[in-house]
Amino acid sequence: IFASLNEDYDFRSWFESIPDERDVYVNWNGDGTLGAVLILKPNEAEPIGKKPELGKRDRMKICTLKVASHRRGSKIGELLVSIAIREAVQHELEEIYLTHYITEDDYLVQLISKYGFRRASQTASSETIFVKRLTPGPGDDPDPPEVHIRFYPSFYDGPCVSKYLVPTQPKFHGRLFPTYQNRQPKLTEFSGQLLSEGNAIKKAYLTHANIRQIESDDILLFYRTHDHMEVTSLGVCEQVEYEMTEAEAVQELVGKRSVFTEREIAKMVESPTTVI
Repeated sequence: IFASLNEDYDFRSWFESIPDERDVYVNWNGDGTLGAVLILKPNEAEPIGKKPELGKRDRMKICTLKVASHRRGSKIGELLVSIAIREAVQHELEEIYLTHYITEDDYLVQLISKYGFRRASQTASSETIFVKRLTPGPGDDPDPPEVHIRFYPSFYDGPCVSKYLVPTQPKFHGRLFPTYQNRQPKLTEFSGQLLSEGNAIKKAYLTHANIRQIESDDILLFYRTHDHMEVTSLGVCEQVEYEMTEAEAVQELVGKRSVFTEREIAKMVESPTTVI
């Protein structure tokens, strides 16, 4: 997993030179090798960037975010991004940043760009600096769709959007929302396969409910039925498609973000299905 890192950095020397303890989140493959690693440094108060200089302020630094190529289908990259954001929230930090040498068809750039990381500067060694804010800053006036993309996990709550209660059975709820009960599971608790729908920040919800009012940017309040009977999680509707009846089209839309298998989806769309 460190082969590509070593092309740009003397990673071992850097790691051994770290003067303080840091949280490192890792996922192990079944053969004992690393499948993913995330190294964070909170409260780094120093100027960053040269072109332009971004000034000194407290930030969360992502020192290393790396996923082995064969693990990328598991959405573990999104899980690492969400962990970094949760850590920033817990440390009451408004900004997260990382430095990166951009390559062609860059997996990391594609991943972080979906969740508000923007190119902000360059280092003296020509690394690109990506910065993400968790809330709108001075001069920002985002419209509702922009809020939950640029400033995730912030979201717009106002007269432009509606709210809907989304019932979720316990057997599916646990797979979609593994952080339920205010608990962030450590990657070291897992070995081998991870549930892609649980790792994913963006999730897919399929239903036969007779509702046609949900629109993009509406707020979804997920309600765990049967046992705990409580609202547990909040989401923002990015896209909704009504009366879908073609399994292939649904599978292409939801990818690995749904709790249902391809066979279950094929059975489900025998009746018109709403995909959120």
